[in-house]
Amino acid sequence: MTGTTTHVRHGLYLPADLLDQIRILANREGKSINKQIEEIIKDWLAHFFAKKNYTKKEILNLPLNRRREILQAQALQMQEYYKGNADLEGGEADFFDYGK
Repeated sequence: MTGTTTHVRHGLYLPADLLDQIRILANREGKSINKQIEEIIKDWLAHFFAKKNYTKKEILNLPLNRRREILQAQALQMQEYYKGNADLEGGEADFFDYGK
């Protein structure tokens, strides 16, 4: 696999009839076959993960930079949750910004 930091080249072998269907759909929508496949996969993944959080094992199987992005997003969600629930400890919640 080769690529840049945002895109990775990956060979994908498809049955000829499936590729024909994707080619027709891409042509109708004015997209390249690659872009059409990318959008199909993104739509499916968005639907699949809409109500599912990653498991620890799934996160560990991701590349390091992607793991950091996911964990940072989760930390921000939890920070907002705890800021909104200052009475969890019976008083004002103290927050320390360890990133500074």
